[in-house]
Amino acid sequence: MIRLLRYYTKSMPNKRVHDWVLVGVAGGIVASGPLVGPLVIPAAVGVLTGLAISPDLDLADQRPGTLWNRYWWVYSMLITHRHPLSHMPGISTIVRLVYLPIIPLFAWLTLTGHVSELGGWLFSWWLIGLCLADLVHVILDIAVSYWRKI
Repeated sequence: MIRLLRYYTKSMPNKRVHDWVLVGVAGGIVASGPLVGPLVIPAAVGVLTGLAISPDLDLADQRPGTLWNRYWWVYSMLITHRHPLSHMPGISTIVRLVYLPIIPLFAWLTLTGHVSELGGWLFSWWLIGLCLADLVHVILDIAVSYWRKI
């Protein structure tokens, strides 16, 4: 069994592995809804947003292809892969959201009175979910790197 696991984890987890793990985490969050409350929905959506706004947007091989990858090309040139600005949960999440620019837009909408208190709570829980997605991503990278060394 250990040989089989080592065979499948010779390198860093690819996008497909990260994506499936995040789908599982989002499912677990939604399943906890009856225990935690209705704010699990924006948290789960935040985790699923991590599928598109991944810490791996800084990879050079992400550049060609879709318009989405082209949009992130400058980001990948400015921030090297695994730099704290791209892989530190919370900080890297904020950096990518400012690059998008979701946080400046939300701040402007809040200051101009277009976002209610409920909207602020929903955004907060969405942001928590997105930070959780980043945390899971980094833990998976570290775990596979460690496993590779043994």
